[in-house]
Parts: sequence; structure tokens; C-alpha cells
Amino acid sequence: MPSSCPASSSARSQEGTSYHYAPPEVDLHTHPGLNRRILDVAGALGIDLIAGKHWTTDALYRETFSKLERLGARGVLSVDMELSALAGVAHYRGCDLSALLVVTDVASRSHTWADASAQLAQGAERAAQIAARLFLPDHP
Repeated sequence: MPSSCPASSSARSQEGTSYHYAPPEVDLHTHPGLNRRILDVAGALGIDLIAGKHWTTDALYRETFSKLERLGARGVLSVDMELSALAGVAHYRGCDLSALLVVTDVASRSHTWADASAQLAQGAERAAQIAARLFLPDHP
């Protein structure tokens, strides 16, 4: 999959924490410069990443195929339970935040996890390679 970096990646919140740090009308974003840094390091390592819109919910039983399809049609690429809460705290504290997510599950009517443990291990290894180089001054 090709790497891409929008002007800023956003987190759509549907969990109970972020509203304590940012009102619902505030668009929560990760930091474009940090996002670019992650993509640059990944690219230098030959690792393809996808950046974009994200949905956070702590109501995992509300992750229905129809809801995922509606959000996907609006450009949402991934879902987790924590990112928008972290983005809300970063907004409240005036801190920069980015995230590198590893796919651990796929919500699809046609996807199978024939070798899920190998895919998860590969994703975790690649994330660790990226994270280990993120703050080295001599690495792209």
C-alpha cells in the first residue's frame, strides 16, 4: 500500500474521554510534522504506511459493518479505542502528538486471518523498527 500524508490526520471521536479535554466541535488532529517524520522514517526503511482519518470508539459492539462502511465512505481508514482521547489531552495541554498504529484486526465480511499471528508479528516488528529510529538526529 502506498504511503500518503494528508495536511493533517484527524481523529473522529466517539469515546468518553476526549470531550473532557476538547469540546465536540474541536477537530482533533495529530501533528503534521510528526506524521511526516513517521512516514519519512518508514519510507527510508522501505516500509509502506497509510495515513489518514481515524475513528476512535470505546463502544466496540457498535462497530457494525454498516457503520464502518459509512465512515469508510467518508475517508475513515482505521478504528481504535484510544487515539482521539490522547489527541484530546494533547489539544488541552498544547502538546504535539502523532501515532503509529499496527493493524491487529480487520472488520470485513471477506477478510480471513489465515496467518494472523504472522501478520501481527510483522506489523509489530515494523512499528518497532520505525519507533527505534524516530528520534535519531541522523536518520531521515
